[in-house]
Amino acid sequence: MRRADHLFRWFLLGIAGAYVGSSAIISFSPRPGGSTVAWFALLVFLLGFVVAFTVLGMRIRAYSRAGLGSFLAALAVFWIWDSIVNGVSLVSGWWSPLEPSYHLVISEALGVIPLIIAAWWIGRRT
Repeated sequence: MRRADHLFRWFLLGIAGAYVGSSAIISFSPRPGGSTVAWFALLVFLLGFVVAFTVLGMRIRAYSRAGLGSFLAALAVFWIWDSIVNGVSLVSGWWSPLEPSYHLVISEALGVIPLIIAAWWIGRRT
């Protein structure tokens, strides 16, 4: 792996932060389903993430195939794992309307575990 591949670590951590942060904004909005202020805050948060992601992406000049492959593999594992966590949360009633709203944040915090592990692994290899 090349030195430029360590920037993939920041991509993975940024994606993890965006998932947990956006679920926190939705969870702690005053009304179930979110308020206008919460949706606006979510939009601003995600637009900030997209801008940061774009700036960081423009800084990667010479990544290796192994680095890109590790990044894409981490995303694939994350999507599978997060789908399983979200499916179990939904089917088990963990996300039912009668449950506290912070259950979404807890589920997403569990869902981003593969991203955090992959970020550590990519950071360790470069």
